[in-house]
Amino acid sequence: GWSGYVVVLMGLLVVAEGRPVCEAPLLPTSLSTYAGLKPRGEMHLHGTFRLDMTEAGHVTAVELEVQSYLRVYVAHKTEAYTLRLSSRNTGMIQTGDRMVYARLEPGKYDLFISPTSSVVEEASCALVTAEIAIVSVAVGDVRVEDMVTQGMCGSSPYGDNLPTVYELFNSVHSGLDSAFDSSESGGYSFRVATRDFEEEGDVVEIERLRLEIPYQEGRQNLWRFSMDLGAEFLQGGSLALAIHDVSEDDGRGARRGFVHPPQQRELSAAELVCGGSRTCLAGERMFQNAVSLNTLLGPGMYDIVILDLLGLREASLGACTPIDVRTAVRHVVQEENMVTCPALHLPRDFMGPGYLRDGWMHLSENIFLDAGDNADVYFHLDQDSYFRILVGEHSADLDVEVFGQRDEDNTAVVLASRNSGDEEDAVVSVLRSGSYHLKLAFMDGVSLQFCETFALNLAIAPLVDTPSYAYCGSTTPVVPNLKGMQWVDQAYGWTLMSPTGGYRSANSCGQEVVGQKFYVSERYLLHAVLKSDFLLGDMRLKLVRPVAGVDISVGNVTVIGEHFRNRVELHEYLDEGEYYLAVETGVCAPGFVLPRAFPTCIEYGLDVSVTYAGSAQVIAFASRAQVNDCRLRPLPHTLNTVDFLSVNDRFHHREEFRHYATEETMHYYTYVTVGDDVMDFKARYVERFEENLVVSFQLKRGTGDDAVKVSEAGVEAHALLQPGEQYMLDVTVVTPQQGLYRACSGYVLQLAMEPYVRPGEEPCADRVPDENMLLDEPLPWDPYEETFQYRQSQDDPDVLIPFLVSEPTFVGATLMFDFLVSDVYMELYLLDKLNNDAFVSLGKGEQHLNRNVLMPLELTPRDREGTPQLYALVFKGAAVFDPAFQRCARFAFSVYSVDGLEEVDYTDTEALLQCGADSLPRTLNANRFLSPQSGYMMHLAQEVLSGSGPSSALMDINIVHPSYLRLNLPPHEYLTVTAILYRDNDEVIGNGREEMVFARLDPGKYVLRVMRRVKDESLLGCDGFPMEMQIAPLSHIDGQSDYTGSCGTVSNQQLSSNQLDHLQMSVPYTSLEDAAVQLALFTVRDNSLAYATMGFDFLAAGLQLSLQGVDAAGNRVMVSGDLAMNYRTVGIPVAPGTYTIVAYDPERETGVADRATSASSDLRCNRFD
Repeated sequence: GWSGYVVVLMGLLVVAEGRPVCEAPLLPTSLSTYAGLKPRGEMHLHGTFRLDMTEAGHVTAVELEVQSYLRVYVAHKTEAYTLRLSSRNTGMIQTGDRMVYARLEPGKYDLFISPTSSVVEEASCALVTAEIAIVSVAVGDVRVEDMVTQGMCGSSPYGDNLPTVYELFNSVHSGLDSAFDSSESGGYSFRVATRDFEEEGDVVEIERLRLEIPYQEGRQNLWRFSMDLGAEFLQGGSLALAIHDVSEDDGRGARRGFVHPPQQRELSAAELVCGGSRTCLAGERMFQNAVSLNTLLGPGMYDIVILDLLGLREASLGACTPIDVRTAVRHVVQEENMVTCPALHLPRDFMGPGYLRDGWMHLSENIFLDAGDNADVYFHLDQDSYFRILVGEHSADLDVEVFGQRDEDNTAVVLASRNSGDEEDAVVSVLRSGSYHLKLAFMDGVSLQFCETFALNLAIAPLVDTPSYAYCGSTTPVVPNLKGMQWVDQAYGWTLMSPTGGYRSANSCGQEVVGQKFYVSERYLLHAVLKSDFLLGDMRLKLVRPVAGVDISVGNVTVIGEHFRNRVELHEYLDEGEYYLAVETGVCAPGFVLPRAFPTCIEYGLDVSVTYAGSAQVIAFASRAQVNDCRLRPLPHTLNTVDFLSVNDRFHHREEFRHYATEETMHYYTYVTVGDDVMDFKARYVERFEENLVVSFQLKRGTGDDAVKVSEAGVEAHALLQPGEQYMLDVTVVTPQQGLYRACSGYVLQLAMEPYVRPGEEPCADRVPDENMLLDEPLPWDPYEETFQYRQSQDDPDVLIPFLVSEPTFVGATLMFDFLVSDVYMELYLLDKLNNDAFVSLGKGEQHLNRNVLMPLELTPRDREGTPQLYALVFKGAAVFDPAFQRCARFAFSVYSVDGLEEVDYTDTEALLQCGADSLPRTLNANRFLSPQSGYMMHLAQEVLSGSGPSSALMDINIVHPSYLRLNLPPHEYLTVTAILYRDNDEVIGNGREEMVFARLDPGKYVLRVMRRVKDESLLGCDGFPMEMQIAPLSHIDGQSDYTGSCGTVSNQQLSSNQLDHLQMSVPYTSLEDAAVQLALFTVRDNSLAYATMGFDFLAAGLQLSLQGVDAAGNRVMVSGDLAMNYRTVGIPVAPGTYTIVAYDPERETGVADRATSASSDLRCNRFD
């Protein structure tokens, strides 16, 4: 239900050619908006904004009704800007190169932001960090008086209270890590000059702190330094921070001083505070109410200097400035282990659950490359077997060797592929029954990345009696016709779909089957999928790119398709030029001849699409916006295909299926026809791509209206399929939000099928994990491993395994099992003292192929009150009611632990300095948040570090006056983030899919717990999740007629291209029946850029903005607005088509909407710009 709002929407549509995309909201051209001064005459805004540089500079209008304080800060990474504040009545008031401050009379003013040079980067993408604060003089003076009365300036109103070197850095001087945060102890303060205005360059040094980092033998001498000074912006915005390298060479040749020359984001800050020195780095205002420093240091001597810029303050702001100080100096250690490198580590053998079962195995994974230890994996074969292994292209030189036995003469035999450099390595053979060792040897590599992985495909199957499978039939090749590709440029695209029965080729090693040369004059997207049985007939795709003077068919610049399970994919954007697409048989070792036991032919399928991709600007943004780049992977129409069932009599896949969603409820079908044997079939829904999708399926016998259901609708089906029958799997995908559809909706299913074997009478003594097994096993677990088994029945095993940690420790676990035979999973819990000793889930194991993985989470030994924290791993097995499936379930349990690490752990200085995320504050009772000088108001909108930090972060909140709190944690692609607010051991607000918390808080102490679970293993340490949170006294909303008065009705607006539109609308807050409201409609005929920005008073309401539509090619587009303080904004290239701008209420999705009205009974109309 979206309702109750007045909206001013700004949409800009311009031709895309040569124009970059800027996703940031436009810096307001007027502050008389609901994201600004309305309705209370007070505002505080911080974030990244784009400037309108179409004229000589950007202009922001300021209209004040009462005498007010104003402070503005603007900084840019590469361009220097001049700020000019002028009155429309009296003229110039103040200029500055990054900040202006003034005490202003009522009237109209203009803030000009103009480049200091005549050359400016792309006008549409001039991005700045800006902070703007305005408060009436009457209110500001009362807050200063309140601050002094409460003794926040120390015992003397003119006394300094500053941190000491011992407090901040004593442990570093001894070679240990150091972390300090003064926010919980009240912080510090320093006296300020009593002069009114000085020249801007007049800088006073308040404190100089000496940091010495010692050189240590045998260690990586690299340290990360971070420091924040927090102060209320209006009062303490003149605060500055710098670090000077004063190191001298110690004669050892060791790294001294800065690791690299400082890389300054803000040119003006470096010039003003550092004087342009190459041995100085200035702090920057990356976050609201704070100046921050981040850099990497080697051993050496440094001076940290706190400064006050006298030209940017006024005496009436108080005799002192209260500040918070937070520092961290940590030794950077990059150690590859199971925590830092979550990719699959090869086991010691393939004999345990989840690998080799009944002589069959297929492993298709990205494997952790341990450069310091060659992999050596044992396996035993009970019968002669097909064997194939492929190691994909890699920057490292990886060799493959298989050691084994040859019959009774006991002579070692070696199968090997030792291709040099980054070429693929493959071994194909028939192995006699016996014992073997697979060795993956790391020979050499350049520029290996931290936690490097390599693509491994390995398959084993028992040898069949006949030398050629029946599916070969005639050996006459059936080749796909690729000739149409040569006219792709004239036709603006080309498509090939495999016919029923696919294609056929002679089985061989490394031979080209078919190839085609083609030319494109504009940018195109090539997507090709090649399907075959990897073990018996591997194939590969190759795209040759143009090389001047070299024949296109033998050119040396190639892209090899990526191997997945029984398929190869190529997904490449093509710039203008000539290309050659080739289909080849699989790679073998040089000089190798395929054994006669292998089938004489390969059956395969090939799908190719070449689609027009438009301009480079559109495509550069497409992967994020999901425009033209869905990488469609539809649920196959039938499972009787070469990549599933038609070659072998079994399959096991965990697949990501992707479709274009065109309606709220979508049905997708796949069919399978059973051969001569009863088949054991199992399907399990694993996960969805978007939080708002609901996925279920049902297995039916037959097709159409006459189909008979075999399983109830749900997320799992396990059934026996009868010979000769046809079955249908009906997958239903529902998008609950009406009218809001992703361009590319996706979900993951795990599917398995094989000939049914009745449970035997073999002994299966129950042996499940003991509840004391981890309490009796001392840390660290490196790892702790055991194998268990139990006879499946109607009773599902449920074992709680408690444990303690003695220091901050990462804990992760893995269950290996056979999906078709059994189904086990686990979950990690914390005994929550804040919630009446209830067990709170910290994370569930993720379902992978034959394994359940609990990603490592950092656990702390004690809570804040010093009470030991109790954790528990809960192992669960699925109940099996059908006796036909009550087998002996075996699984391997592995749990590991690693000492706590840093939240960010990499050595890229530039990336570190530009990390736009920060960790959650431990308390909001600090000078930069809820303090007398802020009027006990705070507003936080930023990226919060996810990285390898704690899985559950706590924030203390002390409410002095009755207040409102609003929190928004939007859905995240890689993380699931939830929040719970507590008071006096009681839960106040629960969690939801799109976290929207709105509550009225009485005076008292509260705790906010923010929990996150990683959904993607590829996160970098600097990655974060967006969060907006605001707290303010009740008067912020109550008594404000703009919010308590009536509203009008909404009307859809028609937009035109190449214009800036301001639209005003309103609907009543209490009318929450509709999930979404269409605000504007537009049609474009050329590739264009579309912008839409919604500004609002976040505490008074929470909305989301989206741009959606259908382009001329039928591709659906849906992009939600990015979060910024008091703004939601969309900036996206659009292809020709028709689009709408839609607003919706995320509170409706979480059930908060109903609570919002009860939290503020006066709330009638929330207004937006």
